[in-house]
Amino acid sequence: MKFTSLFSRSSVAAIDRRTLRIDLSDGECWVFPWRRFVHARYGNSADGEEMMLRFGQHEVIARGHRLVSVRRKVAKLRLANLRIHSLPTLFKSLGPDISSIEVRPLQGEASRRDPDAIL
Repeated sequence: MKFTSLFSRSSVAAIDRRTLRIDLSDGECWVFPWRRFVHARYGNSADGEEMMLRFGQHEVIARGHRLVSVRRKVAKLRLANLRIHSLPTLFKSLGPDISSIEVRPLQGEASRRDPDAIL
């Protein structure tokens, strides 16, 4: 059986230059290159929908409602920015309503630069 790549060489080169910027509510900003993207998981949670993205040694978890457009952009590696985005009630049907975003290192992947890190 022969397998073919989903991406041409030029599209892989373009993906290498792309990043996802994540702006947290406390002002912290993370930037992840799409070339480090491993996988995503989308599903329902007790409070709505949840999207988990894994980049190398970090997980990004976004929670909210109407995350379908976010899921579609992730599937195409075209999401450029992710931030808490709460729409006024009148405009709730227009797009994603992201209530929380969490960035965390994967368990057992604590930074080697942090002397207080527990492995």
